[in-house]
Amino acid sequence: MCAEIPAMGPDLAIARAAAARWRKRAAEREQTRKTLDHQPAGHFTPVDSVDRLAKRAGRLQQWAAAIRALPPAAILGLPAAPPPTGGAADTREIDMVAPALSLRALAAERIIGETSDLLSVEFLEIGVAAARAVGLITTRGAPNGTGFLVAPDVVLTNNHVLPDVRTARASALEMDFETNRHGPRKEVQSFELDPDGFFLTDAPLDFTLVRVRPTSDGGQALSDYGFLPLIAAEGKIAVGEPLNIIQHPGGRVKQAALRNNRLLDLPPSNEADALNPDAVFHYETDTEKGSSGSPVFNDQWEVVALHHTGVPKTDASGAMIDADGRVVPDSQPERIVWIGNEGIRISRLYQYVFTFTFADPAMASVRDALIALWTDAGRPGWARTAAEAETIVHPPAALADPPPAAPAIIPLAEERGAAIAPDPADPAYARRPGFRSDFLGLPTPLPRLVDDSRGPLATFGEGVSELRYHHYSVLMNARRRLAYVAAVNIDHRAPFDVQRGTDRWFFDPRLPKRLQAGGDYYAANPLDRGHLVRRDDAAWGYTQAEAQLANDDTFHWTNCSPQHEVFNQSAKASGKGLLLWGNLENAVVDLAKATNGRLCVYNGPLFTEDDRPYRQDFFVPGAFWKLIALIDGQSRPRALAFRLSQAAQIADLPAEAFAPAELAAFTPVQIPVATLGALTGLDFGALAQWDPLAAGSDGVSKETLSPPRSIILTREADIVF
Repeated sequence: MCAEIPAMGPDLAIARAAAARWRKRAAEREQTRKTLDHQPAGHFTPVDSVDRLAKRAGRLQQWAAAIRALPPAAILGLPAAPPPTGGAADTREIDMVAPALSLRALAAERIIGETSDLLSVEFLEIGVAAARAVGLITTRGAPNGTGFLVAPDVVLTNNHVLPDVRTARASALEMDFETNRHGPRKEVQSFELDPDGFFLTDAPLDFTLVRVRPTSDGGQALSDYGFLPLIAAEGKIAVGEPLNIIQHPGGRVKQAALRNNRLLDLPPSNEADALNPDAVFHYETDTEKGSSGSPVFNDQWEVVALHHTGVPKTDASGAMIDADGRVVPDSQPERIVWIGNEGIRISRLYQYVFTFTFADPAMASVRDALIALWTDAGRPGWARTAAEAETIVHPPAALADPPPAAPAIIPLAEERGAAIAPDPADPAYARRPGFRSDFLGLPTPLPRLVDDSRGPLATFGEGVSELRYHHYSVLMNARRRLAYVAAVNIDHRAPFDVQRGTDRWFFDPRLPKRLQAGGDYYAANPLDRGHLVRRDDAAWGYTQAEAQLANDDTFHWTNCSPQHEVFNQSAKASGKGLLLWGNLENAVVDLAKATNGRLCVYNGPLFTEDDRPYRQDFFVPGAFWKLIALIDGQSRPRALAFRLSQAAQIADLPAEAFAPAELAAFTPVQIPVATLGALTGLDFGALAQWDPLAAGSDGVSKETLSPPRSIILTREADIVF
C-alpha cells in the first residue's frame, strides 16, 4: 500500500517554458477573462472562433442524441414538440446548420450554453466511472505523478514523470488509492509497468504511453478499471467552457476538481515555439505538484488534455516570483505562486502517436491496435451506450487477449476462402463508429425518413434504425430489403488504403436475413452486386488496420443494390463514352482533393411503383441517387444531388447490345436537393441550403434555374458546383 510521503518538486524547465507561452497570450487571455466574468448567469458568451464553435456544437449535439440526456428541442431552447402517438419523446437530431456565420454562431452559443447548464445526475455517474481509470504513478515506491488508462493495458502520463524505459521498469500504476465512503480506505492495487511490451514517449509533447501488466500484486484484474479513449476529433471543448480534472495531488489520495475551472485560451498554430502553441491550451483549475499526467475532461467526460504543468507567476524578465514579488531561486520551489495551468491537447497527442514510425514491428502493431480502439471509442456518447455502465467504456480486448470468434459469414459459393471478414474484435457490432455528422466541421446528419409510403425502416434492438459500420451508416427499407440511404465519410488525406481483392459478401447479424437481399438475386444475370457506399470511399484509415476494417465492412448485403454491369462499372461506362456513377464521383473527388480532401456522400436507390419485379418477391430499382456534401475551394459548403436511371438496361437489354442510341437512358442528371427529398421521402435538412441549384444561390444563374431546374450531364464540365 502506498504511504503518503512529501510531494516531489515541479519540473522548473517545463514550468518556465509554459510561463513564456502564457505571457505571449496575456492580452488575448485577459480579454477572454473579462468577457466571461461579465456574462449573465446561465448564459454562454462565445469567445472562440466561429469554426471551433460550430465543431463544438456539432459534437455536443451528437453526444446529447447518443445518451438521450437532453431532448434536442431543449438544447436549442425551442418549445417542446408533443410526443408521437406512442408517447415516446422525440429524439430526432436537430439540424442547426445555417448559411450565415452569425446564425451558426448563435446556434452554437445556444447549444453550448444550454448543454453546459443542464447537467443531469448522469454527469456524476459518468464522472465516478471515469475516475476509476485514473491512478497514481510511483517510482521505486515513491509517488511520481498521475496516470490514466487509455486502453485495457496502456497508461498515459507525462514524459517528465516517466522519461525513459529504465524509469518505467522501476515504476508501477497504483489504483484504488482513494477514500471509501463505506468505511476504511480501499486496498491499493499495484500494477507493474511493462515498457518492454509497449513504450512511446516524446519530450516536447511531454507524454509517455506504456504498457501495464494485466494483474496487480493482489490479484486484481486491470481490465476492471475501464479506460479513457484518446479522441482525435476536434470540437471537444470551446474557450470559456468548464473543465474537470481527476488527480493525485502531491501524491495524495485521488481527488477531483469539478467545473469551477475554465478553458481560457487555445493559442493558434502560427506562433514560433519549440513546442507548437497549437498543441497546448491554458486553463484555470485546482492542481498541485504531483498532478502531472492527470486527465483534463469536458462536461461529457471526454479527455481533452493531458495536464503537464502549472504556470508560475513571473516578472517582466521572466523570472519566477513569490507572492511578494521577490524572485524565487530554483532551490525554493515551494515559494512559487501558480497562476494557471497548461495541458497538452489530446487531438495533437493522437496525431503524434499515429504518425510515429517504430523500428520494432511488435511496438507498431500495438500502436495500430490502440488507434483502432480509439477510433471505435471516439464517437460521442459511446461510453454511455456500451453494454455495461459501471466503467467508462468497455473495449475489445485488442491489446491483452485474443479476439473473439468472428460471426458467421454467408458467402457465395465461388467466394469461399476469401480473406474479407467483418471486424473480429466486434462480433456484436457494438463499437462501429458509423457515419460522423461532424466530419466536415459543420453538421451533415443522416437524413430522416418523413414519408414511409415506400416502406418502413428496418429496426433492431429497441427500435434502432441506424446500422453503423466503419466510416459509414445505413438505413434499410424493410419492405424492399435494400437501403434507403448509405452515407459515408471520405478522407483523401488518410495515409492508408486497401486495394480490392476477392469479393466476399455477408449478412448483417443485427437484422433478420429476410430483410436483406442476399446473393441469390445476383446469380445468372447481368446484375452486379453494386456497392452503394463505394469500397474505395470507405477503405481509408490513419492505420492500415483501420483501413482494412472499413474495407471489409463495405461487403455487407445491407450496402448492396442490384445494378446493371454497365451502370456499375466505370471502366465499361467509359468505354461507352458515358459519365456514370464512378466517373461522376471521381470528378467530385478531384475537387475535394483540391480543397480539404474530405467529403460526405449519401447514396441510395429510388423506390417507385414502376420498379420491375424480379424472381417473384423482389423489385429491382430503376434509378439511383447520390448526394455529395463538401467544403469547396472558396470555403463554401456545397451539396450536389444527382439521379441516374438504369431502367432501359434492366428491361432485358444485354450489356453487349448497349449502343449510343441508348445514351439518353443512361445520362445522369443533377437535380435540386429539395427535389431529391421529394423523390425519396427523406428530409436532408439544411443540406438543401448548400445546394448550388437552389433558388437564390450564388452557384448558378437564375436563368439556369428555370423549370425543371435540373441539368443533364454529358461531361464533367456540366456539373454545377
